[in-house]
Amino acid sequence: MVEIEAANSSKAKREACKFFGIRTSDPWCGMSAMTARRIGETGKT
Repeated sequence: MVEIEAANSSKAKREACKFFGIRTSDPWCGMSAMTARRIGETGKT
């Protein structure tokens, strides 16, 4: 699991794609295959 700080889930997914070195438009491992969730101040969802 990777923690990425971003304004919203779409931007977080784009940053994750850059981190992993994959294309955002890839149907198997791009943005549509990822999920993003908000983590609170304590580090728990």
